[in-house]
Amino acid sequence: MPLFHGGYVLSLINTYTSLKWYYHILLFIGSLLSSLAIHELTHFFAFLIKGYKNEALILLFMIFYKNEQNKWRLKIDFKLLILGGGLVFTKLGIIDSDESLNRATKATAFSLIAAPLMTIISSVLLSLTALIFFYQNNILVPLSLYVLIFSIIYTFVSTKEGHQIFGDFVAYKKIKKDPDFAFQATLQYSDEISQYQFNIMQNHIDAYNNINFSAKFMTYYMYLLEKNIFEDTEVNLKIYKLTYPYINNNYSFKRLLKSTYGIEIIQSVILYASKLGFTERSIELLDQYIVYLEEKKINEKYINYISKQTHHLLGLSNESEYINNKKNITSYGLSFIMNHIPSFIKSELKRNEGFNAFNLRCKID
Repeated sequence: MPLFHGGYVLSLINTYTSLKWYYHILLFIGSLLSSLAIHELTHFFAFLIKGYKNEALILLFMIFYKNEQNKWRLKIDFKLLILGGGLVFTKLGIIDSDESLNRATKATAFSLIAAPLMTIISSVLLSLTALIFFYQNNILVPLSLYVLIFSIIYTFVSTKEGHQIFGDFVAYKKIKKDPDFAFQATLQYSDEISQYQFNIMQNHIDAYNNINFSAKFMTYYMYLLEKNIFEDTEVNLKIYKLTYPYINNNYSFKRLLKSTYGIEIIQSVILYASKLGFTERSIELLDQYIVYLEEKKINEKYINYISKQTHHLLGLSNESEYINNKKNITSYGLSFIMNHIPSFIKSELKRNEGFNAFNLRCKID
């Protein structure tokens, strides 16, 4: 075996140093792309193995997505480099029972654990193969070293968590042990939200008399508020009781607006006020909202879109040509990602169709 003869180490060092520096740069970049591709493609194929389709795959600045004809297409957007890696957007279908939720949860957990394991195992096998059998190959040796370095980095990141961001290992543990986390993880990839899921969210919301600013509560509250605006014909009394103070009181409105999820949810509060019949108040709140966005120097494209969209949905002006142009559709925060996701664009176009006011039996004070 080569590891046991005296010239092995010198031969290995010479193999690495004999390569020109610019080839090292190319191999370094190639190993970054290949390591990332292995990681994200494992997520991708793990869902396929479990019977679920995917709608988008992001690798650095490249996004592969399915168009309206269900054919895969490629876009290049260098803003995606902010991610520093990649993402897979899967489609978990309609989750409408304990059985379908359990199946989707297991598939998500499988994808989460498979990717980091495949990343580190494949890199170790490549390194061992290069070091034992191809230690004189001045392409394979440095390539295997760089791949191993990136794999170690990805594996390390998979053990970390931040504000609402979880590494693969962390998310895997949480989805296995925490049913609430599993429910939220599958919720965001559901093809549409079923009554089964709405009931679970409603049961959680019913336990509170005031808005709780936790991530879990705000997520459920936003889904239920949007449902009551765009789907329901009758007032959800719990959502009404939670939302009315923020419609009626400027201090409460600004407090909600300045919360972690405020910028994303306030538009729905404004639309809800209009659906309840508080037309003049909804216009006042909209003016406050736009002023706040401008003072916070939020992305100008987002301000323009959200302003025109809200004016259109409130019936103040006809902005259909602008807001239904896919190039103008945007979202807060992760707009540089979401603007490429077909399901997000589809949901916004559906939202832009508007809503009808409640058929109230009596006036709401």
